[in-house]
Amino acid sequence: DFSLCRVCQTKAKLYNKVAHQKYLMFLECARRVADKRLPDKNKDTTLILNELLADELWLNQ
Repeated sequence: DFSLCRVCQTKAKLYNKVAHQKYLMFLECARRVADKRLPDKNKDTTLILNELLADELWLNQ
């Protein structure tokens, strides 16, 4: 552990979010695909991903 001033702490948190954004997006997509697959186990992953990408409200969050 190390100490940071409030300004540096805020910048470090922001950098951490940006640096891990791709991985966090992957985790969220995987969770949503799994949720959509529950009712229909045979639904193609590509179709599910296309549905998710069409959901602009979710993507803009």
